[in-house]
Amino acid sequence: MAKKMNLLAVDDIPKNLKLLKAILKDVDVNIVTAESGNDALSKVNDHDFALILMDVVMPEMDGFETTKRIRLLENGKYIPIIFLTAVSTQRDNIYKGYESGAVDYIIKPIVGRSRYAAEKKLK
Repeated sequence: MAKKMNLLAVDDIPKNLKLLKAILKDVDVNIVTAESGNDALSKVNDHDFALILMDVVMPEMDGFETTKRIRLLENGKYIPIIFLTAVSTQRDNIYKGYESGAVDYIIKPIVGRSRYAAEKKLK
């Protein structure tokens, strides 16, 4: 049996992480969560990840800085990172996301459609 791949979800709001897990429940991956940039860096050092879903706006260290630091880690050089955000939607922030090392930048209302279905399942 093949080992499940790890996906790292990074968001400072626990409810968002819970919803993301519910949205992705049918995807055959092991979802690891981190609630801060520093927590994400620690997890990248300890695990191999196939993908990272990164929130942009977080206290202490935002997603842009976290991504830059992940890229400096041996384990983090080649992990695809996708930003998920509802706040940083300005063109400059999107460019900043790509410049920091992300492979995509998704505005959360896209996820929001799935979020509604996931919230109904959580109740």
